Amino acid sequence: MPKVKIIKGKKGSPSANAIRDEVAEGLQLQQSQADWELRMDLMYTLSEENKYSLSRQAVLFLGNHPELVRQILDDKNDNGGSDVMLPWPMDGRADLTEQTKLTWVKLADVRDYFDRSVSNRVKTKVRNVLERYDEKSEVIYSAFKDQMAGSEPVVDEAKLSRARNLVVEAKATIENALLAGRREQELSTEERGQLTRIRKIEAKFPSRFDGECQGEVGNAYYSSIDNTINICPQFMNYPSSSLITVIGHELGHAVDPCISQFAFWEIDEKMASTFDINNPPEEAQKSEERLLIFSAVVGLSQISKVKETSLPFEMMSSSPEDLRYLQDIGLLRLKAPGVPFTHYPLRDVYKCLTRPEGGGFREVTKEDLERMAEEVTQYRAEILGKGYRAKRDQMRIVEAFSRYPQCTGPAKSSQMGEAISDWLGAEVLGAHLKGKKLKTNQERLAGIGVFAAALCEDRKIVSRPLATDMDVMSAAAADWASHRGQHPPSARRINEVILRHPDVRESMGCGPGDPNCVHHAKAGTTKEGGGIGRDQGVKN
Repeated sequence: MPKVKIIKGKKGSPSANAIRDEVAEGLQLQQSQADWELRMDLMYTLSEENKYSLSRQAVLFLGNHPELVRQILDDKNDNGGSDVMLPWPMDGRADLTEQTKLTWVKLADVRDYFDRSVSNRVKTKVRNVLERYDEKSEVIYSAFKDQMAGSEPVVDEAKLSRARNLVVEAKATIENALLAGRREQELSTEERGQLTRIRKIEAKFPSRFDGECQGEVGNAYYSSIDNTINICPQFMNYPSSSLITVIGHELGHAVDPCISQFAFWEIDEKMASTFDINNPPEEAQKSEERLLIFSAVVGLSQISKVKETSLPFEMMSSSPEDLRYLQDIGLLRLKAPGVPFTHYPLRDVYKCLTRPEGGGFREVTKEDLERMAEEVTQYRAEILGKGYRAKRDQMRIVEAFSRYPQCTGPAKSSQMGEAISDWLGAEVLGAHLKGKKLKTNQERLAGIGVFAAALCEDRKIVSRPLATDMDVMSAAAADWASHRGQHPPSARRINEVILRHPDVRESMGCGPGDPNCVHHAKAGTTKEGGGIGRDQGVKN
């Protein structure tokens, strides 16, 4: 969503109308983003179907025509006698020249084909995709109605300026942490790529009408779709030390162990504008995987106006030739390569954080993956029956996740991704507080305020009275999910990361504590298993 331009004025004045227009434009862009995500989700989900049931042309066409998909799946609506135009036949075994033809077909015939040839699993997943889109669109529409009713999203210019300055400060600190006392030319290719990712991040400050900013608490998040951090207006009243910690944490996700494994790309806007997403070049249709990536990139540029992205395209294709094709035609330009986990530039900090003396943060291990794969295949075996080869499927699941360590899904970070981001947030807070003497408890608590607030809420929830079996079971299920989730417990984030930073402790008037993890300077790749120490590493 674009930044809201700040123009002061009274309600009804041209400046107030200008603000309203800016917000309306932002909401329209949000809707465009949701439309793009719907198309990608539909294509991705439909491509799970056996290629002999749905050809790549059918997947592309249906993915780009969500309302047609609704009609096909809506057998309650008695409009089967109407005609629809689509690639026919949809059978992947049909001749390619036939698949490219658009033909008028009875909707009832298309529904009948789906009933016979498309699995219930895929149809259910498609319905879920459409439901999620409808829910998101409803949030955006409600925000649009509120905005049109005259509620003004006026943001204080001074607060916005302060936030922007804190972003600049946080980015500089993270650059220093990554440099670890070296000159840029001394860094490895992987390390220079990390610097590029941080430097290219754009900070966005969406209005309270943004779909991710609803409610009292608000939100802050990093998006790999467009390499941005987004700070909702609820954070704008936070003390500077609280806000800069949040900013540092979100910036850190751009270089966390999961996101770093995927290349950082620039999309050529001019080149993307020359393509018709519904009629891609023949070479783009060489495989379903290539077609999906091509459509994603063109859609990102044309619909969502995205110029740079770290989307996990590597996960979307089994052949490097697909991404090379997009580079060869000038659609994508590599800004920073994906970093293999074994060469992760902050691997010394990573290893330190996993050790008991470094906080004992939880990695996703091979045993975790094997246990997850076994549970998944047990579920599938109940559905697919005796012919299902569970062991082979388990191996495939473990292999896929093992290729991208510490990713718990496509570009979804594990607890270690959060721990690394917390560590960078602590580095940012430490640099911000260095040399300052905080005098009041309010000042001392500000830096850890975000985590402390979460801790209070956690304790309130965990200690709630459980009167019935339903209460007990619901609470246990929720707490189990939280324990297995990607965010470490708030108390550990405070005690094992933030309050271990010597500059944070000194500014708060605390005595020496347990040493913090540090990033050691070493030309080329960083030293694995790096150390703990108050007077090692970066001096800010």
